[in-house]
Amino acid sequence: MPTSSSLYSGMLRARPRHRFAKIFIAIIAVVIIGSALYSALDNGRVMVRRERVSISNLPPALEGFTILQVSDLSGTRFGPLQKTIRQTVGNLTYNVVCITGDSIGSAGDPAPFWELIGAFDPSKPVYFIRGDADPAYDPENPNDPYEGAMKLGARWLDATSSMVVKNQTIWLTPEGQLIENTPADALAAYRAEISNLRSRAHASSDYKAIAIAERNAAALEREIAARASISADDLHIAVMHKPLEEARAELINAWSASGDIFYRSIDAFIAGHLAGGQWRLPWLGALYVPDKGFLPEGVEGKILVSGWQQVISAGLGSSSDTPFPKFRLFNTPELTLITFTRDLDV
Repeated sequence: MPTSSSLYSGMLRARPRHRFAKIFIAIIAVVIIGSALYSALDNGRVMVRRERVSISNLPPALEGFTILQVSDLSGTRFGPLQKTIRQTVGNLTYNVVCITGDSIGSAGDPAPFWELIGAFDPSKPVYFIRGDADPAYDPENPNDPYEGAMKLGARWLDATSSMVVKNQTIWLTPEGQLIENTPADALAAYRAEISNLRSRAHASSDYKAIAIAERNAAALEREIAARASISADDLHIAVMHKPLEEARAELINAWSASGDIFYRSIDAFIAGHLAGGQWRLPWLGALYVPDKGFLPEGVEGKILVSGWQQVISAGLGSSSDTPFPKFRLFNTPELTLITFTRDLDV
Protein backbone atom coordinates (compact mmCIF):
# COMPACT_ATOMS: atom_id res chain seq x y z
CA MET A 1 0.00 0.00 0.00
CA PRO A 2 1.54 3.34 -1.07
CA THR A 3 2.42 5.72 1.69
CA SER A 4 1.12 9.27 1.83
CA SER A 5 4.56 10.57 0.99
CA SER A 6 4.78 8.48 -2.21
CA LEU A 7 1.32 9.64 -3.28
CA TYR A 8 2.34 13.23 -2.72
CA SER A 9 5.52 12.86 -4.75
CA GLY A 10 3.50 11.28 -7.61
CA MET A 11 1.15 14.22 -7.60
CA LEU A 12 4.13 16.57 -7.83
CA ARG A 13 5.38 14.70 -10.91
CA ALA A 14 1.93 14.73 -12.54
CA ARG A 15 1.29 18.42 -12.02
CA PRO A 16 4.20 19.67 -14.22
CA ARG A 17 3.17 17.30 -17.02
CA HIS A 18 -0.43 18.48 -16.74
CA ARG A 19 0.69 22.10 -16.69
CA PHE A 20 2.92 21.53 -19.75
CA ALA A 21 -0.03 20.01 -21.68
CA LYS A 22 -2.18 23.03 -20.86
CA ILE A 23 0.55 25.43 -21.98
CA PHE A 24 1.06 23.45 -25.20
CA ILE A 25 -2.68 23.47 -26.00
CA ALA A 26 -2.83 27.21 -25.23
CA ILE A 27 0.08 27.91 -27.58
CA ILE A 28 -1.55 25.89 -30.38
CA ALA A 29 -4.85 27.73 -29.83
CA VAL A 30 -3.10 31.11 -29.96
CA VAL A 31 -1.29 30.13 -33.18
CA ILE A 32 -4.53 28.92 -34.83
CA ILE A 33 -6.55 31.97 -33.74
CA GLY A 34 -3.72 34.33 -34.66
CA SER A 35 -3.31 32.74 -38.09
CA ALA A 36 -7.06 32.93 -38.70
CA LEU A 37 -7.21 36.61 -37.76
CA TYR A 38 -4.13 37.40 -39.81
CA SER A 39 -5.51 35.53 -42.84
CA ALA A 40 -8.85 37.31 -42.59
CA LEU A 41 -7.07 40.66 -42.73
CA ASP A 42 -4.43 39.56 -45.23
CA ASN A 43 -6.95 38.16 -47.72
CA GLY A 44 -8.48 41.62 -48.02
CA ARG A 45 -5.19 43.35 -48.83
CA VAL A 46 -3.51 43.71 -52.23
CA MET A 47 0.25 43.94 -52.69
CA VAL A 48 2.26 44.66 -55.85
CA ARG A 49 4.97 42.28 -57.02
CA ARG A 50 7.47 43.92 -59.38
CA GLU A 51 9.37 41.84 -61.90
CA ARG A 52 11.88 42.93 -64.55
CA VAL A 53 12.34 40.87 -67.70
CA SER A 54 15.49 41.33 -69.76
CA ILE A 55 15.19 41.30 -73.56
CA SER A 56 18.57 41.84 -75.23
CA ASN A 57 17.13 43.07 -78.54
CA LEU A 58 14.33 45.16 -77.00
CA PRO A 59 13.82 48.29 -79.12
CA PRO A 60 15.20 51.27 -77.16
CA ALA A 61 11.81 52.98 -77.42
CA LEU A 62 10.28 50.13 -75.40
CA GLU A 63 12.73 50.37 -72.51
CA GLY A 64 10.54 50.32 -69.40
CA PHE A 65 7.41 49.05 -71.20
CA THR A 66 5.23 47.66 -68.41
CA ILE A 67 2.39 45.15 -68.20
CA LEU A 68 0.06 45.16 -65.21
CA GLN A 69 -0.89 41.49 -64.85
CA VAL A 70 -4.03 40.56 -62.93
CA SER A 71 -4.78 36.88 -62.40
CA ASP A 72 -7.19 34.53 -60.63
CA LEU A 73 -9.66 37.04 -59.23
CA SER A 74 -12.05 34.08 -58.81
CA GLY A 75 -15.04 36.31 -58.22
CA THR A 76 -13.45 37.98 -55.17
CA ARG A 77 -14.39 41.51 -54.12
CA PHE A 78 -11.76 43.70 -52.52
CA GLY A 79 -14.09 46.26 -51.07
CA PRO A 80 -17.09 47.91 -52.76
CA LEU A 81 -16.49 48.22 -56.52
CA GLN A 82 -13.00 46.74 -55.97
CA LYS A 83 -12.02 49.82 -53.97
CA THR A 84 -8.77 48.29 -52.65
CA ILE A 85 -7.59 47.34 -56.15
CA ARG A 86 -8.66 50.72 -57.49
CA GLN A 87 -6.58 52.50 -54.84
CA THR A 88 -3.59 50.21 -55.42
CA VAL A 89 -3.43 50.59 -59.19
CA GLY A 90 -4.02 54.34 -58.93
CA ASN A 91 -0.42 54.66 -57.75
CA LEU A 92 1.09 52.51 -60.52
CA THR A 93 2.50 53.34 -63.93
CA TYR A 94 1.82 50.80 -66.68
CA ASN A 95 1.18 50.59 -70.43
CA VAL A 96 -1.34 47.76 -70.66
CA VAL A 97 -3.39 45.46 -68.43
CA CYS A 98 -3.44 41.69 -69.03
CA ILE A 99 -6.03 39.69 -67.07
CA THR A 100 -4.83 36.09 -67.21
CA GLY A 101 -7.95 34.10 -66.43
CA ASP A 102 -10.04 32.52 -63.66
CA SER A 103 -11.77 35.84 -63.14
CA ILE A 104 -15.37 34.76 -62.54
CA GLY A 105 -15.36 32.26 -59.68
CA SER A 106 -17.50 29.21 -58.94
CA ALA A 107 -20.60 31.29 -58.13
CA GLY A 108 -20.71 32.46 -61.76
CA ASP A 109 -21.31 36.12 -60.83
CA PRO A 110 -19.55 38.33 -63.41
CA ALA A 111 -20.02 41.57 -61.43
CA PRO A 112 -16.67 41.44 -59.51
CA PHE A 113 -14.89 40.90 -62.85
CA TRP A 114 -16.69 43.84 -64.43
CA GLU A 115 -15.92 46.00 -61.40
CA LEU A 116 -12.26 45.01 -61.74
CA ILE A 117 -12.19 46.35 -65.30
CA GLY A 118 -13.51 49.67 -64.02
CA ALA A 119 -10.61 49.95 -61.57
CA PHE A 120 -7.98 50.59 -64.26
CA ASP A 121 -6.85 53.75 -66.01
CA PRO A 122 -9.42 54.12 -68.83
CA SER A 123 -6.69 55.39 -71.16
CA LYS A 124 -4.83 52.04 -70.97
CA PRO A 125 -5.88 48.99 -73.01
CA VAL A 126 -7.21 46.04 -70.99
CA TYR A 127 -6.93 42.51 -72.42
CA PHE A 128 -8.36 39.37 -70.86
CA ILE A 129 -8.29 35.63 -71.48
CA ARG A 130 -10.43 32.84 -70.03
CA GLY A 131 -9.09 30.49 -67.39
CA ASP A 132 -9.86 26.82 -66.97
CA ALA A 133 -12.29 27.56 -64.11
CA ASP A 134 -14.13 30.32 -65.99
CA PRO A 135 -17.53 29.55 -67.56
CA ALA A 136 -17.87 28.87 -71.26
CA TYR A 137 -18.83 31.67 -73.61
CA ASP A 138 -22.61 31.80 -74.03
CA PRO A 139 -23.84 34.13 -76.78
CA GLU A 140 -27.44 33.61 -75.65
CA ASN A 141 -26.77 34.71 -72.07
CA PRO A 142 -27.53 38.44 -71.58
CA ASN A 143 -25.10 38.37 -68.63
CA ASP A 144 -22.31 36.59 -70.45
CA PRO A 145 -19.20 37.80 -68.56
CA TYR A 146 -17.07 38.26 -71.67
CA GLU A 147 -19.63 40.20 -73.66
CA GLY A 148 -20.15 42.37 -70.58
CA ALA A 149 -16.41 42.95 -70.24
CA MET A 150 -16.14 44.02 -73.88
CA LYS A 151 -19.02 46.47 -73.44
CA LEU A 152 -16.93 48.03 -70.67
CA GLY A 153 -14.05 48.51 -73.10
CA ALA A 154 -11.92 45.44 -72.33
CA ARG A 155 -10.61 43.35 -75.23
CA TRP A 156 -11.00 39.59 -75.39
CA LEU A 157 -7.58 38.27 -76.35
CA ASP A 158 -8.78 35.31 -78.41
CA ALA A 159 -6.20 35.81 -81.18
CA THR A 160 -2.76 37.36 -81.44
CA SER A 161 -3.25 41.12 -81.22
CA SER A 162 -0.98 44.13 -81.49
CA MET A 163 -0.60 47.50 -79.87
CA VAL A 164 1.75 50.32 -80.82
CA VAL A 165 3.83 52.26 -78.31
CA LYS A 166 6.24 54.97 -79.49
CA ASN A 167 6.00 53.64 -83.05
CA GLN A 168 7.01 50.15 -81.88
CA THR A 169 4.74 47.11 -82.14
CA ILE A 170 3.96 44.82 -79.21
CA TRP A 171 2.21 41.50 -79.88
CA LEU A 172 0.15 39.58 -77.34
CA THR A 173 -0.64 35.93 -78.09
CA PRO A 174 -3.25 34.07 -76.01
CA GLU A 175 -2.58 30.59 -74.72
CA GLY A 176 -5.36 29.11 -76.87
CA GLN A 177 -3.66 30.17 -80.11
CA LEU A 178 -0.12 29.48 -78.97
CA ILE A 179 -0.42 25.72 -79.47
CA GLU A 180 -2.22 26.10 -82.81
CA ASN A 181 0.66 25.47 -85.19
CA THR A 182 -1.66 25.19 -88.21
CA PRO A 183 -4.36 27.87 -87.81
CA ALA A 184 -5.31 27.61 -91.50
CA ASP A 185 -6.25 23.95 -91.03
CA ALA A 186 -8.21 24.78 -87.88
CA LEU A 187 -10.04 27.56 -89.72
CA ALA A 188 -11.02 25.17 -92.53
CA ALA A 189 -12.39 22.74 -89.92
CA TYR A 190 -14.49 25.48 -88.30
CA ARG A 191 -15.88 26.59 -91.67
CA ALA A 192 -16.87 23.01 -92.43
CA GLU A 193 -18.51 22.75 -89.01
CA ILE A 194 -20.43 26.00 -89.55
CA SER A 195 -21.65 24.82 -92.95
CA ASN A 196 -22.78 21.51 -91.49
CA LEU A 197 -24.58 23.19 -88.58
CA ARG A 198 -26.38 25.61 -90.86
CA SER A 199 -27.59 22.78 -93.11
CA ARG A 200 -29.43 21.09 -90.24
CA ALA A 201 -30.09 23.89 -87.76
CA HIS A 202 -33.55 23.64 -86.25
CA ALA A 203 -33.07 24.14 -82.49
CA SER A 204 -31.73 27.02 -80.42
CA SER A 205 -28.77 24.86 -79.41
CA ASP A 206 -27.79 24.62 -83.09
CA TYR A 207 -27.84 28.38 -83.52
CA LYS A 208 -25.83 28.80 -80.32
CA ALA A 209 -23.24 26.34 -81.64
CA ILE A 210 -23.11 28.27 -84.92
CA ALA A 211 -22.50 31.55 -83.08
CA ILE A 212 -19.67 30.03 -81.05
CA ALA A 213 -18.08 28.43 -84.12
CA GLU A 214 -18.33 31.71 -86.04
CA ARG A 215 -16.56 33.55 -83.21
CA ASN A 216 -13.79 30.93 -83.17
CA ALA A 217 -13.43 31.13 -86.95
CA ALA A 218 -13.20 34.93 -86.83
CA ALA A 219 -10.50 34.66 -84.17
CA LEU A 220 -8.53 32.28 -86.38
CA GLU A 221 -8.81 34.67 -89.32
CA ARG A 222 -7.31 37.41 -87.16
CA GLU A 223 -4.66 34.97 -85.94
CA ILE A 224 -3.57 34.14 -89.47
CA ALA A 225 -3.38 37.83 -90.40
CA ALA A 226 -1.36 38.64 -87.26
CA ARG A 227 1.17 35.86 -87.88
CA ALA A 228 1.80 37.24 -91.35
CA SER A 229 2.71 40.61 -89.84
CA ILE A 230 4.95 39.70 -86.89
CA SER A 231 8.58 40.75 -87.08
CA ALA A 232 11.43 39.28 -85.06
CA ASP A 233 12.24 42.84 -83.92
CA ASP A 234 8.82 43.32 -82.30
CA LEU A 235 8.15 42.62 -78.62
CA HIS A 236 6.09 39.43 -78.45
CA ILE A 237 4.49 38.21 -75.21
CA ALA A 238 2.58 34.95 -74.76
CA VAL A 239 -0.35 35.48 -72.37
CA MET A 240 -1.17 32.26 -70.56
CA HIS A 241 -3.49 31.10 -67.83
CA LYS A 242 -1.72 27.86 -66.98
CA PRO A 243 2.06 28.31 -66.79
CA LEU A 244 4.32 27.04 -69.53
CA GLU A 245 5.68 23.58 -68.69
CA GLU A 246 8.61 21.63 -70.04
CA ALA A 247 6.72 19.53 -72.60
CA ARG A 248 5.03 22.49 -74.27
CA ALA A 249 8.21 24.56 -74.03
CA GLU A 250 10.15 21.87 -75.91
CA LEU A 251 7.47 21.77 -78.59
CA ILE A 252 7.70 25.55 -79.00
CA ASN A 253 11.48 25.22 -79.13
CA ALA A 254 11.13 22.72 -81.98
CA TRP A 255 8.81 25.01 -83.95
CA SER A 256 11.14 27.93 -83.28
CA ALA A 257 14.17 25.95 -84.46
CA SER A 258 12.31 25.09 -87.66
CA GLY A 259 12.39 28.78 -88.58
CA ASP A 260 8.79 29.66 -87.74
CA ILE A 261 9.02 33.41 -87.10
CA PHE A 262 5.87 33.38 -84.96
CA TYR A 263 7.48 31.14 -82.36
CA ARG A 264 11.01 32.50 -82.76
CA SER A 265 9.76 36.01 -82.03
CA ILE A 266 8.32 35.15 -78.58
CA ASP A 267 10.24 37.03 -75.89
CA ALA A 268 8.49 35.99 -72.68
CA PHE A 269 5.49 34.24 -71.14
CA ILE A 270 3.18 35.50 -68.41
CA ALA A 271 0.82 33.17 -66.53
CA GLY A 272 -1.20 32.62 -63.36
CA HIS A 273 -3.44 29.70 -62.33
CA LEU A 274 -1.43 28.42 -59.34
CA ALA A 275 -2.45 31.18 -56.88
CA GLY A 276 1.07 31.05 -55.50
CA GLY A 277 0.20 27.69 -53.95
CA GLN A 278 -2.72 29.27 -52.06
CA TRP A 279 -1.52 28.01 -48.68
CA ARG A 280 2.08 28.99 -47.98
CA LEU A 281 4.39 28.34 -45.06
CA PRO A 282 6.65 31.14 -43.81
CA TRP A 283 10.21 30.72 -45.17
CA LEU A 284 9.25 27.47 -46.96
CA GLY A 285 6.84 28.63 -49.68
CA ALA A 286 3.86 26.81 -51.18
CA LEU A 287 2.65 23.87 -49.08
CA TYR A 288 1.11 21.79 -51.88
CA VAL A 289 0.18 22.24 -55.54
CA PRO A 290 -1.66 19.56 -57.57
CA ASP A 291 0.63 17.87 -60.13
CA LYS A 292 3.65 19.47 -58.43
CA GLY A 293 3.47 17.89 -54.98
CA PHE A 294 4.51 19.21 -51.59
CA LEU A 295 6.73 22.27 -51.16
CA PRO A 296 7.06 22.79 -54.93
CA GLU A 297 9.32 25.40 -56.51
CA GLY A 298 8.54 27.66 -59.45
CA VAL A 299 4.92 28.49 -58.61
CA GLU A 300 5.31 32.28 -58.58
CA GLY A 301 7.66 35.00 -59.75
CA LYS A 302 10.15 34.88 -62.62
CA ILE A 303 11.41 31.46 -63.70
CA LEU A 304 13.08 29.84 -66.72
CA VAL A 305 11.43 26.96 -68.59
CA SER A 306 13.60 25.33 -71.26
CA GLY A 307 15.25 28.68 -71.86
CA TRP A 308 12.03 30.72 -71.98
CA GLN A 309 11.49 33.53 -69.50
CA GLN A 310 8.20 33.29 -67.66
CA VAL A 311 6.53 35.38 -64.96
CA ILE A 312 3.89 33.60 -62.87
CA SER A 313 1.57 35.83 -60.88
CA ALA A 314 0.34 34.55 -57.52
CA GLY A 315 -2.90 36.38 -58.31
CA LEU A 316 -5.71 37.66 -56.16
CA GLY A 317 -8.16 34.93 -55.26
CA SER A 318 -8.30 31.28 -54.29
CA SER A 319 -7.89 28.31 -56.60
CA SER A 320 -10.48 25.56 -56.83
CA ASP A 321 -7.74 23.07 -57.79
CA THR A 322 -6.16 22.79 -54.36
CA PRO A 323 -7.45 20.58 -51.51
CA PHE A 324 -7.38 23.49 -49.07
CA PRO A 325 -10.31 25.62 -47.89
CA LYS A 326 -10.89 28.59 -50.20
CA PHE A 327 -8.74 31.23 -48.59
CA ARG A 328 -5.09 32.18 -48.87
CA LEU A 329 -2.78 31.42 -45.95
CA PHE A 330 0.35 33.58 -45.56
CA ASN A 331 -0.11 34.46 -49.21
CA THR A 332 -1.10 38.09 -49.68
CA PRO A 333 -3.18 38.70 -52.86
CA GLU A 334 -1.07 40.39 -55.49
CA LEU A 335 -1.00 42.35 -58.71
CA THR A 336 2.11 41.82 -60.83
CA LEU A 337 3.91 44.68 -62.52
CA ILE A 338 6.18 43.35 -65.30
CA THR A 339 8.72 45.77 -66.76
CA PHE A 340 10.77 44.96 -69.87
CA THR A 341 14.33 46.19 -70.15
CA ARG A 342 17.51 45.80 -72.21
CA ASP A 343 19.49 45.58 -68.97
CA LEU A 344 20.94 42.06 -68.67
CA ASP A 345 21.61 42.36 -64.93
CA VAL A 346 18.07 41.63 -63.71
